[in-house]
Amino acid sequence: SDLIEKVVRYHCEPWNFMNPSPTTSPLLIILHQPAGAPPPPEELKKIMARFQTWMDGIRARHTVLSSNGLAHTGVVMRGAGGLSMTDGPYPEGTEVVGGYVLLEAETMDQVIAAGRACPGLDYNMAVEVRPVMSRA
Repeated sequence: SDLIEKVVRYHCEPWNFMNPSPTTSPLLIILHQPAGAPPPPEELKKIMARFQTWMDGIRARHTVLSSNGLAHTGVVMRGAGGLSMTDGPYPEGTEVVGGYVLLEAETMDQVIAAGRACPGLDYNMAVEVRPVMSRA
């Protein structure tokens, strides 16, 4: 429909995904953790050290606007007024959003490269890279 086309154009015009161009729009790296128990404390300590090195590299190349892990608890709301409410994220899910990095980079390809270097990929995490839609 015409409305959908306008919404898509409004939100996505700044990006040409086949040929990325310089941007000042922020991009988001979303870290999806596999469901299940966390690793033992000693292994977790090693993993977190690798994440710190990864984040130091990102900060050296890009402007990090925000970054944090997310709690394993929360609420999922659905329907009009959010009246349908359940505890979330869902424990039966195969993965949950465990954290994010909001940053500015010159191209989407640069952020994809940063995502590919994420140490979480070695531990069955999934890494998603998405542009934040411009309101300008």
